[in-house]
Amino acid sequence: MITKKLLHLVGRCGLYCGACDIYLVHAQSRTADQEKMASYFKCEATRVRCEGCRKPTPDNWCHDCKIAQCLDRNGYTYCYECKHIDTCSLFQNLNKRYHSMPQVSLQRIKTAGERVWLREQDASWSCPQCGYPHDYDAKKCLSCSTLLNKKNA
Repeated sequence: MITKKLLHLVGRCGLYCGACDIYLVHAQSRTADQEKMASYFKCEATRVRCEGCRKPTPDNWCHDCKIAQCLDRNGYTYCYECKHIDTCSLFQNLNKRYHSMPQVSLQRIKTAGERVWLREQDASWSCPQCGYPHDYDAKKCLSCSTLLNKKNA
């Protein structure tokens, strides 16, 4: 069941925050992974935390996201509301990096709604064997070691 509490995982750019490795290491209290990421990003481990881009706070990883700032400045909730989406370098760079997933997701959010899309994403980014959530780059489930189908990536 999708609750209002989980709607913060609907990324304004079309990404599913629930499959973000930064969100997951924090949500799953994976301290060792948080430390590794902090070392990689050259920041404090406490900085490697996020609760989704719909819940921005100064200590959230994405608090200074340029896309969110643009959306706020222009009064939009999602990138698809902007008439400049096709020429926006911020969005197009993100879309390219994630193999058009943001653009496809935004279209689905627009036509089916947040809750339907969120339910679909939750199913897509959970282990088919045990249901444990995994990130965009996971090759196997951290809970049961099932190999994951990379159809989403």
